[in-house]
Amino acid sequence: MSHGRPLVLVLIGTALAAACGGGGSSGPPPRTIAAFSGASQTDTVLATLPNPLVVLVRENADPLAGVTVNWTAPGDGKVNGAGTATTTTGADGKASVTYQLGHIAGTQTPTAAATGVSGSPASFTITAAAGVATQIAKTAGDGGSAVITGQATYTVTARDGHDNPKPVTFTTTAITAPTTAGVSLQNIAFNPDSVLIAAGGQVTWTWNDGTIIHNVTFTSTNPTPPTNCADGASGNTCARTFSAAGTYSYHCTRPGHGAMTGKVVVVP
Repeated sequence: MSHGRPLVLVLIGTALAAACGGGGSSGPPPRTIAAFSGASQTDTVLATLPNPLVVLVRENADPLAGVTVNWTAPGDGKVNGAGTATTTTGADGKASVTYQLGHIAGTQTPTAAATGVSGSPASFTITAAAGVATQIAKTAGDGGSAVITGQATYTVTARDGHDNPKPVTFTTTAITAPTTAGVSLQNIAFNPDSVLIAAGGQVTWTWNDGTIIHNVTFTSTNPTPPTNCADGASGNTCARTFSAAGTYSYHCTRPGHGAMTGKVVVVP
């Protein structure tokens, strides 16, 4: 009997230790903060975003109220009208602020932080676009050239009032001017009223206005125009050759036809 007593005491001590929870502890439940809504918005510099920035704080999977959230705006951006702001989560675990973009175009990243919370600071990626252009400067393509049917590219950079750049590119295709063109005299009008031809090319006017009389009378004098086309009606044609580059304006001199005007543009 004297040998059994120590064994009983050891077993009782072990049972008491287990009952007191000495085997370990899970610790306090985890708390997290994360951006809930308002990220990925785009607007022009200095604009206030249409949607607020919202964070969600949880304890495990449950919304956590009463948590202090400290907001910070980058650069000269503003949260709730200032560079920094403090808000508190509501019963839904959410806290929010308005955000006004800073003056520099590009990505802006306001943040929200809470003490002792995992995921802090939560960040929002916002894109600021350049504002209305107030200045422009050529960037590339000046003095460039292209072969016929080739393309020449010109680039200018516009900048807003805060010097944010907005590149603009133009592409022009070089073409060969035609050597012939036709103009119809119809409905008391020249159609088309402007044609383009190469120097040495020819333009043919065709009367298609029934019995109504028209003519082609040149009004420009430099370069020297070809001979005028006399009065005619449907079925008449008149062809003229243009040897020198320039713009040749003409009209119809018949009474009541003063709105009938046209031009031939001749390129080298």
